[in-house]
Amino acid sequence: MTKRQSHKLAALCLCIMLLAAYPAGRSAQAAAESGALTTPPPAEAVLFSTFDPSFDYLDDGGAMIAQSSAGKALISGDSSAKDTVDTIAVRLYVERWTGSAWVNYTNKPAKTQSNDTYVYDSHIVSVTGGYYYRVRSVHWTIEGGVQEQGVRYTSSVLIN
Repeated sequence: MTKRQSHKLAALCLCIMLLAAYPAGRSAQAAAESGALTTPPPAEAVLFSTFDPSFDYLDDGGAMIAQSSAGKALISGDSSAKDTVDTIAVRLYVERWTGSAWVNYTNKPAKTQSNDTYVYDSHIVSVTGGYYYRVRSVHWTIEGGVQEQGVRYTSSVLIN
């Protein structure tokens, strides 16, 4: 198993454990009735990814958000390259739903790796309970002066 595969497996296991602990089957209405301070964000008919399939170096990227405890969110993201690149990076932005728009809530410094194919970053973030949050993750590679960049958005989660 390569280093990249073991990192992805560890991230996947963490996500599965967190999702298993989160109550399933809750509707947006039920979530709104359980402590939300705003209406739920609308179901968005937008692409949750802007990765150009013709990129030479940037292969993929992902992100997730989950409640870790009251007023705390676990956020994570990863980027992968098709081959070893000079720099590979991911930066995580937490956005909060105001009831009418997504606004930047906080962000973390970019996590970068040099001469690698993979980078992973995670944080526990303090948030104001009762709001819906999502992560916007920015992924990029630099190889020989050529930069390629993609963006992903997670679905929203109510954090109490």
